[in-house]
Amino acid sequence: MPWSSNPLLRRGDRMVATVGLVTAVVALLAVPLAVLVGCSTYGQVSARAASTTPVTARVVDVLPADPTALDTGATVRWMDDGVARTDTTSVPSTTRAGTTTRIWTDSSGNVVPQPPDRFGRVAGAAAVGVFGWLTIAALLLAGVRLVGLGVARRHADRWDVEWRQASAADGWASH
Repeated sequence: MPWSSNPLLRRGDRMVATVGLVTAVVALLAVPLAVLVGCSTYGQVSARAASTTPVTARVVDVLPADPTALDTGATVRWMDDGVARTDTTSVPSTTRAGTTTRIWTDSSGNVVPQPPDRFGRVAGAAAVGVFGWLTIAALLLAGVRLVGLGVARRHADRWDVEWRQASAADGWASH
């Protein structure tokens, strides 16, 4: 610890310990920030999901698909407040023209991707918070490592100077 009275603890060792301690405190203080970012993400995704509407549409035409693909494109038609709308969307590759499929539209009636369910929103928001915190922690640890490497380099340089002085003609090792 940086406050230790150990006489063998060098100034550089105290500096590395202090930087490590400060890093641990900053990493702990970053946890509420990560939670806030995750909650904000959840709120934004939930608001976007709430603004979409599921609509049953008739498949007009299915685009040719790769035989190994799970999804393909399709032209779909649906009614939006009495107005016939047509757009393209992704459908399972087994879908045939003339069948119906569920699509999602925004407040303007445009086709949008299906919003994630509640679990997907929670998992996505948690991932944003956790990975955000891990990024902060990794950057902090990289900083501690760089300080430690700099201190180790300085210590090694000092040892080199000491050994050169000791092995000089009048040094203590020459007697």
